[in-house]
Amino acid sequence: MIKFGCCINMFATNADPLGLNTLATLAANGFDYVEIPLAQTMELDDTEFAAAIKYLQSIGIPCEACNNFFPAHIKLTGSNVCETTIEQYMDKAIHRANKLGAKVIVFGSSGARNVAPGFDVTDALCQLVGALKMASVKATPHGINIAIESLNKTESNIINSLTEGAHLAKLVNCPNVGLLVDFYHMETENEPVDVIKTLADDGAIFMHAHIADALTGRGLPLDKSRLAPFANALKSINYNGKLSVEGYSTNPAAEIKLARETLAALFQGVPPIC
Repeated sequence: MIKFGCCINMFATNADPLGLNTLATLAANGFDYVEIPLAQTMELDDTEFAAAIKYLQSIGIPCEACNNFFPAHIKLTGSNVCETTIEQYMDKAIHRANKLGAKVIVFGSSGARNVAPGFDVTDALCQLVGALKMASVKATPHGINIAIESLNKTESNIINSLTEGAHLAKLVNCPNVGLLVDFYHMETENEPVDVIKTLADDGAIFMHAHIADALTGRGLPLDKSRLAPFANALKSINYNGKLSVEGYSTNPAAEIKLARETLAALFQGVPPIC
């Protein structure tokens, strides 16, 4: 059965860099889990991190996924890549993700993976393979999966489609490295949802999913008719993992409730909690 979550970094502020102030609203509206930004979590000192975990536990909604794996200043591609820096960051990040309770880490990280002008894209792809293999080894003892996120071209210049993400996952060839399917990025790139079934039939493993509405500027998923093809595509591969709302809202108190109701309507058998 699909679990519904929310990427709380979309509601973050300078005073609340993780978006923790949204937790109570999400819990009250029946969300199963939250997705916490790992790079921002890494900016907390040990005392702040412990306080964040304590607050999460007090609300009673678990963290089951983390996004924003790498910050932009840690480069994964290019001529100035430092494997020691990557490994040291990765050790601490995966440790913190495990402490939070996450079982999926999303590999989007556009700033870290973007290819500098003039650098060979094939070489960059090889570097990403190496980084993901390292992440796989470090995540395996904790039972954590790494989900490759294809990003639209306004955010990233490498891995811009599910097909490219599937190719990268094949090159990595590790059982805990698979795909994230993101409806917002698919819509932005005019990528048909039918590709989900095509890739699954070819052996791609979908480990996580995100949903937002590109037509409303990456708004929360509120329009059932527009989102139904994406839901049906996930049903066609019997997807039963996690689905995180990853959108913005100017009225989160009201729209979070509506988004949960929309997800319940799209995926029958998962009613909202009243």
